[in-house]
Amino acid sequence: MRVLRIDQAIGEKGTASIDDLVRATGSSVPTLRRDLKYMREKLDFPVEYSRKSGGYRYAADSGRSAGRAPAVWFSSEEIAYLLRAYRALEALRKSRSLALIGSAEAASAASRLYARLGENDKDRRELLKRVDAGSGNPSLRGPELPFEIIGHAMVKRRRVRVRIRGERNDSELSPLSLRLLGGGWTLCAWSHGQERILPVPLEAVMEAKELQTRTHSVSQQLIREAFEEWRL
Repeated sequence: MRVLRIDQAIGEKGTASIDDLVRATGSSVPTLRRDLKYMREKLDFPVEYSRKSGGYRYAADSGRSAGRAPAVWFSSEEIAYLLRAYRALEALRKSRSLALIGSAEAASAASRLYARLGENDKDRRELLKRVDAGSGNPSLRGPELPFEIIGHAMVKRRRVRVRIRGERNDSELSPLSLRLLGGGWTLCAWSHGQERILPVPLEAVMEAKELQTRTHSVSQQLIREAFEEWRL
């Protein structure tokens, strides 16, 4: 989501100062500098800093314009709070204890939140099936952009290539489910190198790239059993 906001701010202004980007994203300056570096080096954005203009812009010969950002998803906090609010409203709507608000009002609020969960109903259903926001602290103790890329690939049923801290080689994974508990976000993924289901702590993922290859199919029952085995 931050990449989209950065892309839009630069596209609209032509040249966006670091203060413009702070206002557009609500992020700190160090976080923005990391995002801009990631956009240049990993996502192939032709973003550059202009000393003359005192801000960031797209290279003049790139033909770049706003609104064509690569697929990115919600941040770790956005998806957690959005899902919790939606599920709480759905539970309230279905209960018989509505007092201060009516069922129609609860249904309307839930419908608005549901619409924000994805581009279409298929994506929204995949998200609701594959993400458990739990009740833990949703803040990610690691880079946010890999989380967003993995989340988007998961709902689109595409594989990802990731670089995990401490490992020499990149791994090709099929992202299957995301779960948040006290220990942070954990990805349940099928490893195409090891040909088995693995738990992947999201804070350990340093880089991610969405591939166009379809994911390996694994039943929800096997995914639930894997989380139980890992005691997550």
